[in-house]
Amino acid sequence: MDKFHLRLKRHVYLNRDPVVTDVGTKVGRSQSFCNVSQSQGSTLGPRTSESLTQVSDLHNIDADMFKNLGPFEHREFTKPSDFEPKQNPQSLETFIDMNEIQLSKVISRKNKPQNIMKEERQGLRELAMRDDIVVKKADKGSNIVIMRRDDYVAKGLKQLSDTKYYLPQSENLTQKHNKEIGNFLRLMRRCGEISEKTFQYLWREDPRTLEFYLLPKIHKNVTPPPGRPIISANDCPTETISKLVDFFVKVFLTDIKLYLKDTTAFINRLKNIGRLPAHAILFSFDVVSLYTYISY
Repeated sequence: MDKFHLRLKRHVYLNRDPVVTDVGTKVGRSQSFCNVSQSQGSTLGPRTSESLTQVSDLHNIDADMFKNLGPFEHREFTKPSDFEPKQNPQSLETFIDMNEIQLSKVISRKNKPQNIMKEERQGLRELAMRDDIVVKKADKGSNIVIMRRDDYVAKGLKQLSDTKYYLPQSENLTQKHNKEIGNFLRLMRRCGEISEKTFQYLWREDPRTLEFYLLPKIHKNVTPPPGRPIISANDCPTETISKLVDFFVKVFLTDIKLYLKDTTAFINRLKNIGRLPAHAILFSFDVVSLYTYISY
């Protein structure tokens, strides 16, 4: 845990404030410090001591702490440096060029060791060229699943056709959502909530559209197997913002009584329960379509 997290955690417990309140105050307090007029656009007001006092009265926190915090900036939320050193001495440049030429002449071994037979490798090439099948990793375990493309597409369409959770769109909304996110991030920057470096890290000028795919659940012993819906959100408009939220929330997870780090932690907790009464009943349950039931 770094110094920032220690300070954040100490502040929460000293003020006996709920986690969400403190995190929300830190991350989303733009409305507290900015006067937003819907009729005339966004008019940004200064962060006066009076407004800080009002926030302090609402959330039972120390206003002086906010005065000293300043715009949020952390080493984890800055882009890599694009610094380029000055021109190296000519002798060094010549040495580097000569080494590159020599390395390019090195002949790699043609007969590299293989961990599969020649026939198996040929079979993989033939499978990769087929457009009537889909190759995916299994939902559980390390198995590889080969499905008929028609079955895979049908399973995906069945899930997406449920209008209770999914709605068809006539256009790609990625740029629209990215524009809304960009406007809010600029508002936070102008209000002094985040620094310029943090803004540059969170904002994506050309985001990638999210992709939907399925991981076959072969452990269900159904043919064709159902699929677990996955949204690939790499480089999407909210990817870096999600990392920022996780940065603030993760420090409090270990304080939740029901928090389990992994399977090993669960087993260790079972060992500490001791002998159960003779009439005790052990049971387990599974939540169907967990994430689609969560309101956003």
